[in-house]
Amino acid sequence: INELGTRVAVAAALGLKPEALDGYWHRAAPLISRGHLIEISQPGTGKTTYAWYLSRVLGGTVINESPTPAYLVGDARDGSFGTVFTSNIVVFDEIDKWHGERLKGVYDVMLSGLENCVWGRSAGKGIQVTKCISAVFLGNTAPEEKSRQGVIKLLSQLLKVNAQPLVDRVAIISLDAPRFVADFVGDMLKPAVTRGLSELMTQDAHEMFEHYRTRTDARTAWNFAVIHTLLRWIKETEPTEDDVKAVYLML
Repeated sequence: INELGTRVAVAAALGLKPEALDGYWHRAAPLISRGHLIEISQPGTGKTTYAWYLSRVLGGTVINESPTPAYLVGDARDGSFGTVFTSNIVVFDEIDKWHGERLKGVYDVMLSGLENCVWGRSAGKGIQVTKCISAVFLGNTAPEEKSRQGVIKLLSQLLKVNAQPLVDRVAIISLDAPRFVADFVGDMLKPAVTRGLSELMTQDAHEMFEHYRTRTDARTAWNFAVIHTLLRWIKETEPTEDDVKAVYLML
């Protein structure tokens, strides 16, 4: 990092050239543990490639259909652990193609895990895993209203649940990304180096959380802390609180 600078390091952590980071900077969010991301953008932007990159480099798991509690957390019948136990990042890909009725049994599990790092059913009803991970939600259907409320409305329709609690837990939402071309691919950090960079960014986010926690509720403070850390690393300047709030409100 001292040699490359933080912007180049983050770009290399995502396998991108630094100049490509302007269009994809939001994809650095899951480098921060519990830095959740929703991207709903046009096809051809490299979302699935990005998902599998997270899987390969940062120990993530890609899920292409709505999961079950047993798949996420584990199955008490045979004592097996689920994907949360074995993964640092879970990528929910192609959420616009999910069948929302299957989410009824797992939605509360997801909400607790995303915010409190506790994945499991209510007490006495199976395996419970306590682990902080990042979650990424990817889809191709953009909302008509380009706002958080528009995203809530769209996801509520798609997933057949009230998506407000989910969206409230997510720091970064992107409704746009450039079409991915080979020229964007840059030098790639070794997985071990990327994991080390991830730990440093996570530490920075926790320090910023303490700063924002005196100003707002815990959930919003964490979202602001994630955004602040990303802006600091990628812009290589110290963002103001107004900058952070503007990014959050802009999605």
